[in-house]
Amino acid sequence: SSPVIWGERLFVTAEGEVRPDDAALKASDPAPERLLLCYSLDGKLLWKHAAPQPKEHEVLYWKNTLTSSTPVTDGERIIAFLGNAGLLCCDLDGKRLWHVDVGVFPTTHGPASTPVLYQNLVILIQDQNKGQTLCAAFDKRTGGKVWQKERKNAMGWSNPAVLRVADHDELIFN
Repeated sequence: SSPVIWGERLFVTAEGEVRPDDAALKASDPAPERLLLCYSLDGKLLWKHAAPQPKEHEVLYWKNTLTSSTPVTDGERIIAFLGNAGLLCCDLDGKRLWHVDVGVFPTTHGPASTPVLYQNLVILIQDQNKGQTLCAAFDKRTGGKVWQKERKNAMGWSNPAVLRVADHDELIFN
């Protein structure tokens, strides 16, 4: 994932334990914690929050992690997609506001799509070639599902974007 800076804080996702660079995560391996971390700009850890452990974890390609998605913020909350561990939302002081289990992702390389904030929505698309693809929007204040659309299964790691086209906004996804 990429770091996100808001004011004097830097947010990033991370696995709780380090695997060797050449080690793939297998189904029989214990899953490391999936963390949302907040640092001051001088590098001091301000807080960390672990997502609930999923019922089953992804099998990963050795170059990927369970926390490849970049978190998003609106300056009041920070939201991270953590694959099988779901969507996690904390306030900027690290208090968990909500968590949503969004299902199991039996991906080829691991989960990676970054959610997008649009108005009061958190929009998440995670394409799957081995399992059910997810295309859904959640209320950014409560985590409640607002809508879900069916998509054909396909392998992809693109991030959604909302673009202004003429007089309306369109959700664009590759």
